[in-house]
Amino acid sequence: MIVHSEVYQDDHRYLEYAFEHEPSPGFFKGTCLFDPIDPKTPDRMQELVRKLPGRIVGIRIHEMHPRGTPPTTTGPMRDRDMRSEEMKNTWRKASDLGLIVQMQSIPCYAPQVGALASEFRDPRVLIDHFGLPSRGSAAEYDDVIKLAKLPGVYMKVSSFKVEDKPLVRRVYDAFGPDRLIFGGYGTRMAAFEKATALIDQVFDFAPEPERAKIRGGNAMKLFGFR
Repeated sequence: MIVHSEVYQDDHRYLEYAFEHEPSPGFFKGTCLFDPIDPKTPDRMQELVRKLPGRIVGIRIHEMHPRGTPPTTTGPMRDRDMRSEEMKNTWRKASDLGLIVQMQSIPCYAPQVGALASEFRDPRVLIDHFGLPSRGSAAEYDDVIKLAKLPGVYMKVSSFKVEDKPLVRRVYDAFGPDRLIFGGYGTRMAAFEKATALIDQVFDFAPEPERAKIRGGNAMKLFGFR
């Protein structure tokens, strides 16, 4: 699963190159990145999905500016207004196309994410990196946990350590074993082995079939891999 990098902005040629040079047909899928308040984005998303059938499974959206600061309207594609009609149109098109909305956002924006997700039928939302708990207050992170009440919201568990086990358990209890997606196995076998060992250690309270879902089973289902 290739998460389209912010450095390429709306240029998806790297993603297309990866698809063209994959080890076997259907090996890769990916997310796209477009400016979510650009009026042309819904049509551009649809065009890319049709150009790469079965390959684009989501759009990545950012909301990282500190509470109380205004969202951006120009420049690199991040920190747009989550309450704007253009943002709603992008979410609506993503829902129509069956795409996941992958949110990289700090905790204070969880209510806005939840409000948008509640507007559409059967939305699927993936929250990045545990919802970045270190970037908000305890009360703000409570709002991230409340997103678990929406059945289409998933949590990506990544960048955690053994000492984060209380957080891991809290997220597990809220979202359940079927809506946790592990992200980040590294690029070498040693990193992969370290990551799988960490999952087994930190999720030792969960039975093996549930850990298998978190390690990859849930991701295969959510992203539509065979």
